[in-house]
Amino acid sequence: MSNTPEYLKVMDDRVREIGKHLGMELDEKECAKERYWNYLANLKNGNKVICLSTGQYKFKDRWHISGSFPRDNKNQSQTEYNVKLPDITVATNKTPEKVAKDIKARLLPKYEAQLAKVLVRIESSNKYHADKLACVQKIAGFLNVEVPTDDYRMALFPQGQRGVYKIEPYSDGKVKFDVEVDADKAIEILKILGYGPIKD
Repeated sequence: MSNTPEYLKVMDDRVREIGKHLGMELDEKECAKERYWNYLANLKNGNKVICLSTGQYKFKDRWHISGSFPRDNKNQSQTEYNVKLPDITVATNKTPEKVAKDIKARLLPKYEAQLAKVLVRIESSNKYHADKLACVQKIAGFLNVEVPTDDYRMALFPQGQRGVYKIEPYSDGKVKFDVEVDADKAIEILKILGYGPIKD
């Protein structure tokens, strides 16, 4: 299959025409300048992304069309576990209008239903990370230390040989302390936290 500039322009124009019937636009950034043994392109409208490709051995003379899902602010996928991305194949000799009709009838219903769930998961994930970051920023501001950027190991390590040596933030505004102090200091801390003698 050719990958000459002329061929790619023809294919891009064809995908643009399909996009017009779907109310979507060709994503110029996702169109590689050199596409080797197959043609790849994305149509986009907001969070909705439709991927089109041709030339793969089992899709010879057919479009392979699939839906794509956005990721959260940490670039993590929020699809359901073991989910199969919705996809269809359509003959490449169909007109752009007919290809778009196939996409509307056979791909979009399942894809849009999955996308709606993914967007809810993304919103929840982004809120979780934002709340956790706000929590650690508050403590870091008090200690005048740098906020960690690695979300998986987001913890503060105050300097000093004894005392609090690790502060781990949670998304609900609470924190977990790892403390190493002598018994008298431990009693002081327990008193501050409201602990007293345990009565039977």
